[in-house]
Amino acid sequence: MKNQKYITTVLCGVFILFFSLWCIFVPTPDYSVSERRQLASFPELTLESVLSGKFAKDFEEYATDRFPLREKLLAVK
Repeated sequence: MKNQKYITTVLCGVFILFFSLWCIFVPTPDYSVSERRQLASFPELTLESVLSGKFAKDFEEYATDRFPLREKLLAVK
């Protein structure tokens, strides 16, 4: 029982690490063919944008647009 907890924890950690590295190192397209629009670019990081909350809002849009396998997941009905 104790080993199952460790195995589950390690597998979850590996999964999170794998997708994090994939997001960082695999280039993503700038245009979505299925949605016919430009994808969000990385927001400008300034003290003013962080304090106003604009950076967080723009980063959320960026992160959802640049998620690995995004086009394939959008195609699933």
